Amino acid sequence: MSRSAPNSLYMPAGILSRSEAQEICTRAIKNSPAPETRVNINSSARADTRFALNQVTTSGQNADTTVTITAIAGNRSASVTTNRLDEASLSTAAKQAYEIAQLVPPNPERMPELGAQNYPAPRERAVTLPTPAERAAAAKKVTEKARAAGLIATGFIECRAGATALANSKGLFAYDASAVVTMTATVRSTDGTGEKLARCARAHPQVKLISFKRNVGQTAAMMAGIDHAKGAVIVPMDGDLQNDPADIGRLLTKMDEGYDVVSGWRKDRKDAFLTRTLPSKLANGLISWVSGVRLNDYG
Repeated sequence: MSRSAPNSLYMPAGILSRSEAQEICTRAIKNSPAPETRVNINSSARADTRFALNQVTTSGQNADTTVTITAIAGNRSASVTTNRLDEASLSTAAKQAYEIAQLVPPNPERMPELGAQNYPAPRERAVTLPTPAERAAAAKKVTEKARAAGLIATGFIECRAGATALANSKGLFAYDASAVVTMTATVRSTDGTGEKLARCARAHPQVKLISFKRNVGQTAAMMAGIDHAKGAVIVPMDGDLQNDPADIGRLLTKMDEGYDVVSGWRKDRKDAFLTRTLPSKLANGLISWVSGVRLNDYG
C-alpha cells in the first residue's frame, strides 16, 4: 500500500494515526532478520490554496510516509528507507538493511537501544488538515469583505501536518503528531494606486514611499510621513484626489506672506454624509472647542 497521494482531491490529505504507525512498526520488526531492529516513521501531509483577484485560483495537496528500518548486529548498523508500506516492501527493506549492516565497519561508540519507556500522554489536538472546501470557505471570508469594500484580495493558505513514530525490537514505541495552518493576504485598491506609487518612487529618487502592512490610522500614517520629510515646508494632503495638488502653490504663497501655518479644507466634500462628512464635522468642532484653535478641518 502506498500513501504517496490522497485517494481523492476532494478529501483531506492525511497522516498516520498512532495505531497505524504502531502496526507498521510491528510488521517491520517482525520481518527483520537482524538481532536488533529500530524503525523510524515520518508521515507528512500538506495542502495549499491560493486566491487572487477575489477568487480561488489554485488548490492542491499531497501526503507521504517514509519508513526507515535500521538493522543492528553487534556494533554494526545500517538503514534502508522506503515509502512503500506493504508487507513485501517492508520485509525487503529490513533484509537489505541487515545485509548492509554485516558489511559496514563496527562502531565501538554505538550506544545500546532503549527498552520500553513511559512517556507522558500527549495533549489532545486536531491533526487533520482542512478539506479543499474548508480552505475555499476561509478564502471566501477574505475575498467577500474585500469585494464589498471595492478592493482586491490576494492570498495563500498553507496547511501542514506531520507525525513521527519510533520503535525497536526491545519494546520501545513513541509517537507524536502536530499540524499548523497559516493564511496570508494582501488587499489593494482596484485602481493600482500602490503599484503606481511604487513606480513613481523608483523613477524619482526624491520620492519616498512608506507602506504599512495594516491600517494604522490616518494620524500614524501622517506622522510617518512627517518623520521622513525633508525641506523647509511640509504640506500633508489626503491621497483620495479630493485635494487638488494645484492648491499647494496657493498654500505656499500664503506662507510667503509671513504665516507660520496655513490650513486649507474642502468646501464640497464627495464623501458619504452620514459615515464621513458628519463625523468629520463633529470631530472638528470638538477639537476646536477643546484646543481653542479655530480650523475648519483638523484631519
